[in-house]
Amino acid sequence: MFERFLFLALFATFACTSSLKAASISRVEELLKSSRSEQVKQREIASFCYAQFLSSADNDQTAATILDLAGKYELEGRQELGMFIEVLVHRRKMELNDADRLLKRGIAIATQHQQPIFLYHFHLNQAYVQTDLGNPLKAVYHYRYARKVAEELNLTDYLISTDIGISDIYMNIGFYPQAMEYLAQAQQVFDQQK
Repeated sequence: MFERFLFLALFATFACTSSLKAASISRVEELLKSSRSEQVKQREIASFCYAQFLSSADNDQTAATILDLAGKYELEGRQELGMFIEVLVHRRKMELNDADRLLKRGIAIATQHQQPIFLYHFHLNQAYVQTDLGNPLKAVYHYRYARKVAEELNLTDYLISTDIGISDIYMNIGFYPQAMEYLAQAQQVFDQQK
């Protein structure tokens, strides 16, 4: 009896996990097939990738499928997307030096290919990596660069993210007036968005 229950529990877990992965992949495919702009597709896929690859290794095997779909539907920035997924996996594993090297390459390639969504995410993730490596000045540099890209894209959620990140760095190194300035700036952007 116990073996049968165990088998059913394992089968149910496997079935749920498989259907969740299939649902995730079908969500990506629907997005890529849609008539939305390339920028919107890239933004939504980047958000999806954070949830898919940063929190758990359970979804790592879906990376190739996502990249295949990006190729099939000719998403701009496929090379950058592949690098972005790799960066998230390195960050999750705390392989910070590998993430740093890949982010430097990603920044150069996204700049060369004029892919501002991925450029933003590469700079933002480089800020996170530099923070974790104990390099607050480099982190602030990358947050500021990400903010510059966010301004060019006119994306308020990206602006707020960078302002809060810079504020956090300044707070941690004891620059309280600067921290409060960036928090106030984030609040102002948020209030204007309403």
